[in-house]
Amino acid sequence: MMGNDISRILIETVVRKTLRDMKDSPERSTRNLVDMALHFSSGPFQREFFEMAQKMLQNEHSAYYSLIQDVVSSADTDKLVSFGLNLGYNSFVAGAKTIRAVEAREHFNIPWTIRLDFHGSSYAQQADAYRSVIRQGRQLGIFTWALFPDSQPQNLLGLAAEHSDCAFLLFCRPEDITNALLDEADRLKNLLILVRYGSAAADACALLRQRGFLYAVYVPYGESDLERIASGELFCCAENLHASFTLLLAAPACTEELRRTAYEHAVRIRKAQQYRTVPMEWTFDSRFVDGIISDGACSAAFDENGDLAPRCGQPVPENCNLFTRPLRDILKEAFPKAADAGSPA
Repeated sequence: MMGNDISRILIETVVRKTLRDMKDSPERSTRNLVDMALHFSSGPFQREFFEMAQKMLQNEHSAYYSLIQDVVSSADTDKLVSFGLNLGYNSFVAGAKTIRAVEAREHFNIPWTIRLDFHGSSYAQQADAYRSVIRQGRQLGIFTWALFPDSQPQNLLGLAAEHSDCAFLLFCRPEDITNALLDEADRLKNLLILVRYGSAAADACALLRQRGFLYAVYVPYGESDLERIASGELFCCAENLHASFTLLLAAPACTEELRRTAYEHAVRIRKAQQYRTVPMEWTFDSRFVDGIISDGACSAAFDENGDLAPRCGQPVPENCNLFTRPLRDILKEAFPKAADAGSPA
């Protein structure tokens, strides 16, 4: 458990004080926090991230100040702090250090986050296997997990409860967001719920906001959605849901070029700071983070059967199944270090 790490304890103390100050002065408090974080940053990811944030926050008219104040005033403080530290410290600092050490020693790339797809109704049959996967991932430095159940997301809450030092992103349909689900999830401090964008998302997001949960929205997209992404129309609508960020999630048939185009639009709009939601694109933003953490950017997703999913149509080695092989062996075979360490996997 990283909860007793002295560095984390000190950071948590500062963060909690800053969150209290943000309710009255979000602009000054946010800039002070970023300035302090940059001063004490040691790793390449931390410095690049906070330098970018520092530059963006020079814009006094940034919509992100309103976003920060909105999140701080509506979200449960313990949830905000715990999830934020699990992501920002356990994953991006301590976990990243482990990833770099293992990669250097064993010569294969390790993703900073892993996507797991589930048949929610039959999850109980593989629950022990998934618990083992999370434990194996933590040993490699992976502390952020994206969970995609096709139904019954409540069945996965025990996974987050057992690994309180990890950050979990739980992707849900709007109809999954009920008081019954939130009653079960309320005890968890390491969970961010993502609601599928659509006509029913407003009620789901309103309920999450009312109950103090951290949440965002995700938008499955294809080629027909590029115009709404490029124009900003999509994010203009999403900001009315008070979502902390809006995640673009490519349909399986999307080409690498299409994903890159969506990512470039998201980055452009993100830098403009016009909307009270942060645009992100799953494929390329994940790779961007991974490429800073270590010298080979890679991403990994496993389907409902435990098989490593192809990446943008690229084949994967045989027998890369979570239920039959250790995670370390799968990653070692699927993501060997290239002769040129800077080449993406």
